[in-house]
Amino acid sequence: TELLAGQDGDIERRGYYALAAYRPLPRLEAAVRFDTWDPHDALHVGLAGARERDYVAGLSYLLDGQTAKLQINFVHKTFADDAVPSRSLLLMNGQVAW
Repeated sequence: TELLAGQDGDIERRGYYALAAYRPLPRLEAAVRFDTWDPHDALHVGLAGARERDYVAGLSYLLDGQTAKLQINFVHKTFADDAVPSRSLLLMNGQVAW
């Protein structure tokens, strides 16, 4: 988990996330995450003040220990007061470390 808060003049910004992960098999990781970001704590009108929430579920397959993996994540994004329509994304990527 992580919490962040800051002030930019009169604007207060806040966000946090919580993540849980589990490795059911030696090469397979499953993870879920909840993420929220409020760019303007007092203003909830329009996109500039819309609180965003992301719900994420994903899998990682480790190809070579911790140096190479394939990932797939399903993300559902929502915005307060329907400032932007909710949407869902399917993200796939490969990652290599050296």
